[in-house]
Formats: sequence, structure tokens, C-alpha cells
Amino acid sequence: AGDVDLLVRPEAAAAAHRLLTTTGWALHEQGRIEPGMWAWRHVLRWGHTLTYLGAGADVDLHWRLDAMPGAQPDTDALLARRTTVEVGGTRVPTLGPADAFRHLAGHREGWIWLRTLVDLRRLARDPAVFGQELPVPALTSLAAARATVGLPDAVPGRVLAALDRIPDATLARARAHHELPVAIFGGAGTGREVRNGMASVRRPRDLQQLAVTLVLPPHAALPIRSATAWGGVPRAVALRTRRLVSRR
Repeated sequence: AGDVDLLVRPEAAAAAHRLLTTTGWALHEQGRIEPGMWAWRHVLRWGHTLTYLGAGADVDLHWRLDAMPGAQPDTDALLARRTTVEVGGTRVPTLGPADAFRHLAGHREGWIWLRTLVDLRRLARDPAVFGQELPVPALTSLAAARATVGLPDAVPGRVLAALDRIPDATLARARAHHELPVAIFGGAGTGREVRNGMASVRRPRDLQQLAVTLVLPPHAALPIRSATAWGGVPRAVALRTRRLVSRR
């Protein structure tokens, strides 16, 4: 079981949405938003992915790799550095090795999946992937990989030294993620998203992202059908407040 991840430029997200929904994929029934709705604009601005359910495999449509702008390179840079791999005789464009490594290491949900940790080990065999600065969340993922599946000899000593500085408590949280259930809208993980986001802050726009994650995260807009912010924001805030109160 799994899904297919597609990366498009933000301005192409609406066209990709229409292509997917006219060829058999559909957003979750509780979040069927459309271009032109307030929820679509909110998710496109502050989020980074939408999941489309299909009979063969689900599709995660991405217009950036991380909601936090400073956590990953922008989409144009990623697409400019793309490479291709052969899958079943078909040449498929995908992320370059260094970008794939950074994305896997920074993709905190990936601690749940053994597959992701193995992929980190495989990518770490390429010395080119260490020619970039790795933020704390990425180093924590790499430390989780070392503790579970090990790392190859190609990992530089300076990186290994940085992994040694990861606190034991942080690494224990990472390993605990392996036993977490998967949430549809990720609402229960808001605190974790904020903690990881703080470690990825690089510029003022990142601080805006943190504020929105706390007050009105992208998934909170999905059930709202209003065309304008005047109608959408109050309804989304009210719905989020009711959900937060009901969890106490």
C-alpha cells in the first residue's frame, strides 16, 4: 500500500486538480474543495499538499515539499534540478538525489515508515547529498535511521558528530513515531508540527507559517464551502474551536 507523490508549480495546482478529478481521483468527501473557493486559496497559500483517493493508488499533489518555506528549496529550484529514473520501462522525472535526501530527512512523518529510513540509508551512500546544510529536524531523522537501519561508511565525520549531539530524548520521540497511528487530517499533530517548524525557521515568512499552523492550519479549511474569506474564516475558526473543546 502507498501513494504516488506529484510535485507541480503552485500556479499549476488548479490544472493538476482538474486533471486528477476528471480521471478518477477525488478528494476526501469531508474536504472536496475547488479552485475559486476560500478554502482552496487558504490551503494553497499555507499548505503544501492535497490527497486524492483512487482505486489503484492515492495521489498526494504537492506544490511545495514542506509547509514551512525555509525548510525546503522552492519548487522552481527543485524542478530545475530534477533527474529521471526508469520505472517499468518508463522514464519518470523525480527529485535529484540531494533534494530527495533533504526531503526524506526533513519529512518528519517519515519516521513512522521503515521504508523511509531505508531510503535515507541508501541515499546517504552518495557523498553529494552532504554538500548542503541539514537543519535539526533532518539530522534527527538521520539519527533515527542510524539507530534503526544503520548508515553507510560514506557519511562524513562532521555529520556523524552532529548526530551524536542529538539529545537522547529527541531521538526517543523519533523512534516512538514508529508506533503512531496515521491521522487523516493530522490535527492531533499540530503541536509536533509547531515544534518541528520552529527548528526550520529561516525568515519572517516562516514565522507567519507557524502562527497560521496554530490558529487556522490548512486542514481546518477543508470542510468549508464558502467562496470568500468573509464567510470562510469565521466558519473555519468556529469549527476548529468546537473540535479543540471536544478533545478536552
